[in-house]
Amino acid sequence: MSIVRRSVCALAWLTAITVALSAAIPSAGAASQKPRSGGTATFLVSGDAVSLDNVRLTAPGGTGSNTAALFVYDSLVTIDPITNKPMMRLAQSLKSSPDAKVWTLKLRAGLTFSDGTPLDAAAVVVNWDRHKIPALASTCSTTVANLGTYVAQDATTVVVTLPQARVGFPVLLGQCLGQIQSPTAVAKYGATYGSTPESVVGAGPYVVKDWVRGSQMTLTRNPNYWDKPRPYIDTMVLKPVTDAAQKLSAFQLGQADFAYFVSLDEQVAGLKAQGATLYGSPPAGGGADVAFNQSVPGLDDVRIRRALVLATDPADLNVKAAGGASKMVDTFFVKGSAHYNANVRQKSNDLKEAQKLVDEYTAEHGPLTLTFTLADSLTAWGTAQVQQWNRLNGLTIELEVVPAIQTNTRLTLGNWQMAVTALAGADPETLYNIMYSTGRGNVIHYNNPKVDAALTQLLGETNPAKQQELYTTISKAFLDDAAVVYWYRVLLPVAISSKVAGVVPFNNSQPDYTKLWLKS
Repeated sequence: MSIVRRSVCALAWLTAITVALSAAIPSAGAASQKPRSGGTATFLVSGDAVSLDNVRLTAPGGTGSNTAALFVYDSLVTIDPITNKPMMRLAQSLKSSPDAKVWTLKLRAGLTFSDGTPLDAAAVVVNWDRHKIPALASTCSTTVANLGTYVAQDATTVVVTLPQARVGFPVLLGQCLGQIQSPTAVAKYGATYGSTPESVVGAGPYVVKDWVRGSQMTLTRNPNYWDKPRPYIDTMVLKPVTDAAQKLSAFQLGQADFAYFVSLDEQVAGLKAQGATLYGSPPAGGGADVAFNQSVPGLDDVRIRRALVLATDPADLNVKAAGGASKMVDTFFVKGSAHYNANVRQKSNDLKEAQKLVDEYTAEHGPLTLTFTLADSLTAWGTAQVQQWNRLNGLTIELEVVPAIQTNTRLTLGNWQMAVTALAGADPETLYNIMYSTGRGNVIHYNNPKVDAALTQLLGETNPAKQQELYTTISKAFLDDAAVVYWYRVLLPVAISSKVAGVVPFNNSQPDYTKLWLKS
C-alpha cells in the first residue's frame, strides 16, 4: 500500500495513503556506532501477507507480503537512493555492453537458499522463466517477455541480450527480476508455494518460522545468509494493522519498532519529537492523484476526463481536506528536478469549460454516472472532490468508501472506475511500466501511440538533451490526455523507533534491514 518510487521499488500505480511529508534519508553516518546482535523487532505493516510467491506479489511497500518478501529473498541488485546507481546484493557485479543491449550479471560465489539448494545462474533463469507461464498470471510476465534472451553462461553468470538498449535495466533487477526463489521448493510445493512457512524458501537475511494469518508472521535470522554477521536483529515479527489510529497509537506506546502509516500528515511532528526516524525519499515525479480507468464507458472519452480535471479546484480541495497543509501540485516532475518543465502543467479550476465538455458528451450519450472509490482514511479528500465534481450538470459522481486493505486488490483486478492512486518515479523503466500501453503497471489502461514511441526511445537514450525532449513529450501528452487529476506530492516513509540504530539506505523507501540493530 505504499508507493513506489524512482528506484528498486518503483513499480506503478498504487493506492495513495498519505499526505506529503518532509523526511530525509539518513546518512550512512547514522550507522557509525558498533552494532550489537540479538533481539526481536516488531513491524506494523499495512496489510496481511497473502502469498510470498513472487509471481503473486502485486502490491508494493508496506504490505505484509512485500515486506516479508524483502526479508526472505533479498534482491539481486538495489538502487542507491542518493546516487541512483546500482548497488550489488546477491549479485557480485553487473556490466553492460557499450550499447546497453547486453548485460552480464555475476552472482556471488557460494550462494545457497535456506533449503541448501544453490542459488546459481540456473536458478535465476528458472525463476525468470516461471514469470512467463500464462497460468500463473505473473505481474512481471511482460517484463520478462521483453528481455529478449537470457542464458546461464556458467554457474554464476547470467547473460541477458535485450532486443533494444535499456540503460535502466538495473532497476528491473531490483524489482520483479531481483527476488529469487528456490527451484527445489517451487517444484516441491507447486501451486501452494509461498502459502506456508515451509513453502517459502529464499536466500535472504531471514526465514519464515511461523505464520498466523490475520495476526502475525515471525521471521528468524537465516544462518546461511551471505553477508555475515548480518542481519543483526534475530527475529522480525510482522503484524498487519489496517486501522491508522490503532497503528499510530501502538507505535507511540512503544509496541512496535517499525511501521508504515496510512496517514502521517499531522503526526509527523509528534513522531519526530519522540525520536522516531522517518525513512523515505521524495520522488522525482508524480504524486497522489485521482486516476481514471480508461476501460470504463465515459472515462474512455477524453472530454469527460478533461471535465473532471477542469472541475477540480486544488486550493479549495486542500483547505477542505487538509486545512491547507498539503502541497498541491500541477506538474508531473518536481520543480528543481532535471526534467521539470514549467510550461507543462495541469490546467484546472475552470468550471465553465468543464461544463461545455460534459454538455458535448451528454448530447451524444446522455447523462453519465460514475463511481469514485477510495480508502476510508481519505474520506475527507474524497468528499471534497465529489462536491466539486457534482457541480457539473449531466454528470453524477458517487463516492464509495472502502477499507484501505481493499483498494490495492481492486486496482489489480480492475474493479474500479476512479480511484486515488500514487504515481511516483521518473526513471525510464518506471515510466515505461506505468504508461506504456501494455506495461505491467498500466492499471488505468492508458494508450497513446505517441507516448509508447517516446517511452521506447527513452529506454535506451543517453543524450541528456534528447532525454529532456522525450520526458517533455511524455509528460505533456499525459496531461493533454487527462489521465489523472493531480492532488499532492507524496512521500511514504517507514517510521523507525528511537530504539533502533544503524539506519542506512537500501532503496528510497526502505532502509537496509540487515544493518539495523537494537540498542541495549
